[in-house]
Amino acid sequence: MTDFTDKKKVTLIFGENLVNNTADIKANITFAANGIVFNSLVAGDTVDIVNNTLVVTFSADLNCDTNKIKVAANSLKDAVGNVLDKEIITDQIKFGTDDPPGYLGTIIDVPDNKKVTLYFSEDLENNTIDDAALKANITFASDGVAFNPLAAGDTIAINNNALVVTFNAALAGNANKIKIAAALQ
Repeated sequence: MTDFTDKKKVTLIFGENLVNNTADIKANITFAANGIVFNSLVAGDTVDIVNNTLVVTFSADLNCDTNKIKVAANSLKDAVGNVLDKEIITDQIKFGTDDPPGYLGTIIDVPDNKKVTLYFSEDLENNTIDDAALKANITFASDGVAFNPLAAGDTIAINNNALVVTFNAALAGNANKIKIAAALQ
């Protein structure tokens, strides 16, 4: 998620509260203005962990559309000690473009596994006639392949930069996928 009030702050949202797993979290965050070559953060850049977010504030504006942030493997853990053992590289971070909102990530509320929140790079607007039409353009595949319309008891809601899909029945397995029709009119 990007803070569009300035071009300095980038917020990464995780599914659980975070804890620093290193002596210096800033040393484990790198940045690539060109999206390819990652370098250490510079003096004046800051990194903060606030609940389930990692906030990187740069000392200077980010001025291109190829920016990426990398979080080193093993540098974060959740509140009970489970270490995030894979590096994270963001998609390109863009500010104030006419591009559609970029997908940032998904959080599934546990333990009920019914509420899925998809986060995007900017606030969302329903580009259909109403919520029922939007729901009709969202499909779900429990196997990740065969997409079907959402069930009658499933609901959708837009909350700022998030699309919240609440399923009537709990999700199972790890192949679940949600598809949103492109260019809704």
